[in-house]
Amino acid sequence: MRHIAHEPETNLTNLPLSIHGLLLFADKIGATDQLLLTMLSIYLKKFKPNLLDVLDAKKNNLSAVIESLAFHCTIDNERAIVLEKLRRFRRKENESFAACITRFDSLFVFYLQLEQPSEAEVIRMLSYTTIRQLSAYLLSPKCAHAFGTWVRENQMIGNVIKKEDIIRCITELESHMEFKNTQPRQIPGHLISTTLNLPPGEAEITLSAHVATPSFHTRAA
Repeated sequence: MRHIAHEPETNLTNLPLSIHGLLLFADKIGATDQLLLTMLSIYLKKFKPNLLDVLDAKKNNLSAVIESLAFHCTIDNERAIVLEKLRRFRRKENESFAACITRFDSLFVFYLQLEQPSEAEVIRMLSYTTIRQLSAYLLSPKCAHAFGTWVRENQMIGNVIKKEDIIRCITELESHMEFKNTQPRQIPGHLISTTLNLPPGEAEITLSAHVATPSFHTRAA
């Protein structure tokens, strides 16, 4: 299961990427066709049990199983669910920043891999950039100001800030009562579409269409 793509909060899985990961793992350890079929069956039983019936008649034929899985490889449902989770993402009351940002990062990275599988370094940089841009919105105003000062000071002396540094800094700040967050925090809706480059939700599409369509009034002759 360490070789599949799984998002723990939603319990969703990226079927195409998971199959790819299992195929690479099987090739790496020199697995027989039967062993690979067993691995695929265990994965499907846990995360995609509805596909087991489809494959039942072909379960002893690896080529037929792979062909059938390729036909059923869709991520539309997973994409819709994760997008909605990201758009409505909130830091819970009294939730630690580390726990909050870990939940967000898991959803965001899972979504990125649904759209287009990328190299680990690319994902790491996108993850870091996103966390750095959005962190202030998940903090109390006083803590957000202190965090911004910390970022500017590190930039001025040329320090490279990592995701772990951000979590460590904010955790330290929030250990003081004056910086502690005591209420739910939500990322502004417009940032979900701009900073994260996610497709707009239905409400945003409706609003954009309304703004783009001028209202004309016919003058009486």
